[in-house]
Amino acid sequence: MFTSPFPPAECARRLEEATTRGSGTGFRGPAPIRASRPLYGTLGWPEVQVKRARTGSGSLQVYFDGLIKPTSGGGTMLRGTIGLQSPNVALWVASSVIGLVFIVAVAIGMVSGTVPGGTHGVVLPAVLAIGDVAMLALIPSRVSSQARQLLYELSRVLEATATMEE
Repeated sequence: MFTSPFPPAECARRLEEATTRGSGTGFRGPAPIRASRPLYGTLGWPEVQVKRARTGSGSLQVYFDGLIKPTSGGGTMLRGTIGLQSPNVALWVASSVIGLVFIVAVAIGMVSGTVPGGTHGVVLPAVLAIGDVAMLALIPSRVSSQARQLLYELSRVLEATATMEE
């Protein structure tokens, strides 16, 4: 949740100035790498759906989906959720789980001595599977970093304070 001292109309104007509107595939598609503004998404009243404009070709992007509401003191509250958006994440997670199953199956086969043709034919697939699983372990820190950057950008644009709700 963000709280800004500015009225809702000023917050909407500030968001409009900082946001490149989605086009083509819209908000659900990936943000362009070279957007002209720091945020990318769709703005409506009172709905806001934004993500940071990409600075590289990484496939993980977090988004903010929220509502603008006036406060009793004349300011604005922006309340919403942060989520992960990437069509490749589900595929990556599935392939990592399959890789983990492969690693366990090979380990069991090696211990029991039932790996057909010896262990030479499984070395490269095992190394690839281990690398895939290791990359899966990096997703939480990458998502956390992306979320912090998006929250910072929103608070900067709105000159707002951010608080987390349980």
